[in-house]
Amino acid sequence: MKNWLLLITLFLGLEGFCGKKDTVLFSYGKEHVTVEEFKLVYEKNNLNKEDAYSITSLKEYLELYIRFKLKVADAIASGYDTVPAIKQEIEKYKGQLSKSYLNEKEITSNLIEEAYQRMQKEIHASHILIALPKNPTPEDTMAAYKKIMAIRKTAMKKEMDFGAMAKQHSQDPSAQKNRGDLGFFTAFQMVYAFETHAFKTPVGKISKPFRTRFGYHIMKVHAQRPNRGKIKVAHLFLKTPKNLSPDQAENVRKRIEDLYLKIEKGASFEKVVMQLSDDKASAKKGGELRWFGSGEMVKSFEDAAFALSEDGAISKPVRTDYGWHIIKRLEHKPLESFAELEKGIKKKITKDSRSNVAEEILINKIKKEHKYKVYPSGLKAFKMDVDSTILIGKWDGRSLGANDQKLFKMGKKVFTQQDLKSYILSARKIKKGKSIAAVVDYYYAAFERAICLNLAKAQLPYKYPEFRALMNEYNDGILLFEITDDKVWKKAVEDTSGLVNFYDQMIQKYFPVVKDTNGLSMFNKTYMWKDRIESNVFYCKTKKIADEVATELESYHDSTNSQLLALFNNDSLINLRVESGLFEKGSNKHVDETNWQLGISRPKELLDGQFLVVFNKSKIPPSPKAIDEVKGQVISQYQNALELDWILDLKKVYPVSINTDLLKNLAQ
Repeated sequence: MKNWLLLITLFLGLEGFCGKKDTVLFSYGKEHVTVEEFKLVYEKNNLNKEDAYSITSLKEYLELYIRFKLKVADAIASGYDTVPAIKQEIEKYKGQLSKSYLNEKEITSNLIEEAYQRMQKEIHASHILIALPKNPTPEDTMAAYKKIMAIRKTAMKKEMDFGAMAKQHSQDPSAQKNRGDLGFFTAFQMVYAFETHAFKTPVGKISKPFRTRFGYHIMKVHAQRPNRGKIKVAHLFLKTPKNLSPDQAENVRKRIEDLYLKIEKGASFEKVVMQLSDDKASAKKGGELRWFGSGEMVKSFEDAAFALSEDGAISKPVRTDYGWHIIKRLEHKPLESFAELEKGIKKKITKDSRSNVAEEILINKIKKEHKYKVYPSGLKAFKMDVDSTILIGKWDGRSLGANDQKLFKMGKKVFTQQDLKSYILSARKIKKGKSIAAVVDYYYAAFERAICLNLAKAQLPYKYPEFRALMNEYNDGILLFEITDDKVWKKAVEDTSGLVNFYDQMIQKYFPVVKDTNGLSMFNKTYMWKDRIESNVFYCKTKKIADEVATELESYHDSTNSQLLALFNNDSLINLRVESGLFEKGSNKHVDETNWQLGISRPKELLDGQFLVVFNKSKIPPSPKAIDEVKGQVISQYQNALELDWILDLKKVYPVSINTDLLKNLAQ
């Protein structure tokens, strides 16, 4: 599926060329594609390739583009473009795309510059929150404001401890644990209003009350420092689950200390991590983690990482709520330049509450351009006619009757009470409350905003050709996705009998006697186990235990493993671990180190002081994998087969004709 999502991006072309009288490069059924259209699409996606205009590259892309066109034609013929859910999805995308085009470039530019300037610094602050309900009444708002004002008045006294006050008064659930302390943060890590007050409040001072969507806050800024940039580290991790006894927790602490001493004395950090770290995901890469900055990791881990002064430096054991870590600094980089971050900042702004700033300016501009005029008496009369059912989202509009006074005018269009009624009755988001006036004001503001934005959106295809092209691309892309999902992706998953038949055909074709060598390599990689060995790998805490395990294995039977585990382990002490299975070359390094010699290996000491015993029981020759063992790969190959059959059928319905001379002329 991912490959086809990529193809959606690669092959969606610029529309609007079919009417031009250029030479036709290929036709499918009654439709055709010109050389000019193909060149525009091709160059859009292949211009940077070294062999961009080789005949081979052109032919490959042409075939893929033909398939794209055929599938979209099939989707339209099948009525996918009339499905309500698909039409709704296209409208949703149009709304999202419109929003990015409607943001004023100058305003967005100012917001980008502001964000980058803030990113130069990190602010350490605490806050106290008086929460507001989701739909607060004016009374709720006033009560919360008075309460936060009273708290601020007390907090301003020199002898008052802000953290203690946060613990006592703040309605942020985390305040009971962190006393309102948010640590260090920078731009985009808090909601915009909160961020703005953090950067405007002087160090050591308490802000005036301000409101966010969560309620009213006051904030105390403790410190400000330069942005620490990003750091990449590796770590050795030993976990300490909450249910550990004190003795078990102490054993983990001693173990991490022992490992730290071994590393200090020259043991390879990466090897120790790969063998012993409880973070299995990072252990495969020597403990390497993703890049991170301030506020992205738990504080103790983050501070220890940034305290390392040079690449390769290794920390002493660090305790977090999750366990013990030894951290190795791999690389550090300061905050990137404005040019490097500008694109990413702009993307964040479109998803951030600060984008509302640009939208408000745009709405005011639209009102000015269309000579907006308001009729206050119409809204006042509307509020008088609405009954209390609107407070619970049940208003049916009948109380308005036939009244239809003017509300506001945009250009030559007058919007009336009946228009507002229709908007309220069709609103997706139902507003509830305790005040009729407040609920009506909410709907009126939303209605007015929707009218302004719709006026701006209607102009986009005419003002921006690229907007029109992107909408055409998305339209065809979603049709392609939906029909491919039905005919290929979803069908391969749901067609159980078809999948089994496909699997059986592959086995019959290539095993045990190969009838067709085409595809044999793929078959061996997907459907066949290589040579395997059945082995048990024993991890023993001491040499004595390893010797006893080796002795017991001399008379191995099916219950030996469970008997050994019961003999050497108890609820509070683990002296022996066993890893059993069928292993291919490279899947277990300890098994590979035995050179697959059958029998019992000598006890071998590991870096952490444990000992290893490997028992190789038997070798298993190559054999087919069961369908359940390769279901994902079989589904993928079945999808390819379904798609190929689909394309062959489409070419019968829409015969394809290619002007090969024109294609050769494109080659350079």
